[in-house]
Amino acid sequence: YILFTLTLFWLNFIFSQGYEPITLEDVNDLETYSKDGYGFANQIPVRASLEKFVPVIGNQGKTGSCVAWATTYYNLSIAYNSIFNITNEAEKFMHSFDPWFTFTQLNSSNNCMGSVHPIKAMEFIRDYGAKKLMFPPYDLECNESISQNTFNIMKRYLAPYKIDKFESLWAKDLDPWKYPMSNETVSSIKTEIGKYGLPVAAGFRNYDGSLDKVGSSGYWYPTYKAKSGGHFMTIVGYDDYVNGGSFRVVNNWGEDWGDNGFAWIRYSDFKKFCDIALFTWVSGNINRSFA
Repeated sequence: YILFTLTLFWLNFIFSQGYEPITLEDVNDLETYSKDGYGFANQIPVRASLEKFVPVIGNQGKTGSCVAWATTYYNLSIAYNSIFNITNEAEKFMHSFDPWFTFTQLNSSNNCMGSVHPIKAMEFIRDYGAKKLMFPPYDLECNESISQNTFNIMKRYLAPYKIDKFESLWAKDLDPWKYPMSNETVSSIKTEIGKYGLPVAAGFRNYDGSLDKVGSSGYWYPTYKAKSGGHFMTIVGYDDYVNGGSFRVVNNWGEDWGDNGFAWIRYSDFKKFCDIALFTWVSGNINRSFA
């Protein structure tokens, strides 16, 4: 536990991101959100939260691993915790998925400051699964390589955690400032959280340095600057009455950032700064023994 805690909570305030931006070519063949309740706001509550299922707040440190943290450590861990109602802190820690494994497998530059493509991260989890922290190899370094032989052995305990598929919604021309996400996208994310109890991994861009300025109140007011900022986080809640309607996001910059690692972003800002939202279909074959 101590070793992992030291790895997880790097005490620094210089944060890297590592979101390898998507292109229109990337999203052309993606499945769009299709779950029951799409666009029907009257089917979901005015507020919902998955915070009790969030594992200990992590810190990506001076690495480009934000996509791995958002898709694997937070998104997948919260999904399983929600499905099996795991809220105990020790149990949540034991059942968390390892962001460093996903990062090291997909980081194209093979160094800590590299980046990961979010679509490739979801495809990797769909095709191979994810590694739990309690499975070897332990305490992976951000630039650690794994031999093909080791990976072949690992496939046996990665496989139960494959997702069935993932779906997505994205901004037109991938520039939400010029072509904001629709109200239907906001409703879809609320449906995923409020009706199905599942988080949503999301990419943000063009927000200048505003993420660094989120204070302890936890309100994020993005400021636009073209081709600036690129970060992936996980949406874990919403409230139609916070600041006129806001999503709750969990970040991977430690508990000292924002409201103990969390922040609120207004729906209106979300639509202008989020370029893609990813929805997870957890395997219907999973059972409590694997959780």
